[in-house]
Amino acid sequence: MTRWCAFALLWGLSGCEEDLLISQQREVLSSGSPWGSGGASELRVGTVDLTGYERSGPWTIERFRTRPIEKLDLIWVIDSSQSMDEEQTKIARSLARFREVIADRRVDGRFAVTTMDLGGEGSCLREVGGLRWFDTGDNFDLAMDRFTEAVQVGTSGSTTESGVLAALVAAAGDRECNAGFRRQGASLEFVFVSDEEDQSPLSLETAVRWLSMLDARVHAVVGSNDRDLGEGRRGCIHPDPEPQRPFSGFSQGERSSLDTIAALGQRYRTLAAVTGGLATSICSEDFAEPVAQVALESAGARQRYGLALEPDPETITVQVDGVTRAETELGATFGWWFEPESQSILFGRDDIPEWPSQVAVRYMAR
Repeated sequence: MTRWCAFALLWGLSGCEEDLLISQQREVLSSGSPWGSGGASELRVGTVDLTGYERSGPWTIERFRTRPIEKLDLIWVIDSSQSMDEEQTKIARSLARFREVIADRRVDGRFAVTTMDLGGEGSCLREVGGLRWFDTGDNFDLAMDRFTEAVQVGTSGSTTESGVLAALVAAAGDRECNAGFRRQGASLEFVFVSDEEDQSPLSLETAVRWLSMLDARVHAVVGSNDRDLGEGRRGCIHPDPEPQRPFSGFSQGERSSLDTIAALGQRYRTLAAVTGGLATSICSEDFAEPVAQVALESAGARQRYGLALEPDPETITVQVDGVTRAETELGATFGWWFEPESQSILFGRDDIPEWPSQVAVRYMAR
């Protein structure tokens, strides 16, 4: 089953012959499924060595294969509204880390940038040096220099941030300004950066269908669900020295002094979860490591493995090539941890499984 066949089942779409939801992650080999009688489970197993696993109780096993990405078509979709001034400065500072990771992965990259506007040059890939995309295979340093310049989109854009639709238009190539961007055999990835929720005039289900047709994956640097911002809005702020203090108690002067006030980017986060991408907070102090994680993920180093069912965290066991890996704390450089928000297993950056590793996650579903 392909990852998009799995998504189709998840979203209730048609067109898949198989009826077993395996996973929400790319390159799934096979899956366990709790069935049978008397509370016992029969496991549908594949080629992964599961030595050491107990086979009793209502267990689910999901298995994934890592794979290299040799060609990467990557579009950054950046909010260019007035409120993004501080965040764009952080992005510019973080690109040195992004550049370092891409160089280490030796991926054949084609990078481009667009904004979340729909009118005029909006949804057109930004032009730098007479080019609208920048190929690292031709001249890596020049391509990255031009990409770094393109990322600086300014803050005079629309306050109606239609990031998802702008991305789909940019990748489709129907407009002359975007024609020719896509390469045959290249993985397509989007990185959304915004302090507002997506306001595209299309439903999430429609967005998933379009992304499936493009076989694209979504990453997001957007607002997180940290606090109540009032008027029915959730989001985050930076800095946030008093997380327990209600935002309604902040004076106008205090609000003006904040670097970031970001609404929860739930639509972007949902698309990232569905496509197996990475979502991180735009209210972070420093974007360097989140952007490095995006670079690793988009270049084929899978740090995150989304699970199809909600697990009991106390029952999770993770194996890589048949060897059980140690559970560790959030943000550690080694081992793995469970992230409830995205229902995913994450590996520390020094312990990310490399091609041709096979990953097995065993758990009891709630």
